[in-house]
Amino acid sequence: MFAVALTGQDPLRCIHCHKINLHHDRVEIWSRDSESSSSGLHVDTEHGDITIDRSMLRNPSPRRGGILIEFSCENCRGSTELAIYQHKGCTYLELRPVPAYKFADG
Repeated sequence: MFAVALTGQDPLRCIHCHKINLHHDRVEIWSRDSESSSSGLHVDTEHGDITIDRSMLRNPSPRRGGILIEFSCENCRGSTELAIYQHKGCTYLELRPVPAYKFADG
């Protein structure tokens, strides 16, 4: 996990090369039917396409809704995602590598 500094208007940095120039490519949003529910709504958008389903896989929150914003680095081509989620009444921001299994499909 990489700490996300929220001071002024500092840009996010790539967790691989620590440079700026990240481009957001994909956004996923989860909204559970109720707290701790195993079902809910999942919206996935990338490059103008949108998919809506009921999958809670990859939701960064084990009990509530969550958001993932995927970035690609202009400098090193590394992939990073920003996770926004709640746990025990707190909201967390986590900048982390995109899981390797996401690249298995090509």
